[in-house]
Amino acid sequence: VVDDSDVALRFMARCLARYGLGVQLAHSGEEALQRVASGRFEFVFMDVNMPGIDGYQTCKLIKKRPYPAGRRAPKVVMLTSRGGID
Repeated sequence: VVDDSDVALRFMARCLARYGLGVQLAHSGEEALQRVASGRFEFVFMDVNMPGIDGYQTCKLIKKRPYPAGRRAPKVVMLTSRGGID
């Protein structure tokens, strides 16, 4: 789970843990990229709006990085607490 809000991180961790999923937390897009590079993940749940590398750019970087044979990029689920219509 990637979010710059500690409240959102704790909320998502609790929600996902109910389904028996192992959860790792990252506070930025940069931290998420480091974790994805060094680990194996099926999913990345990520906030859209973050300082530094935002969620959209982080998603693009996760998807285009090279992965070892037999290993695919994780599925990225974008999250936001923004409301309204742009």
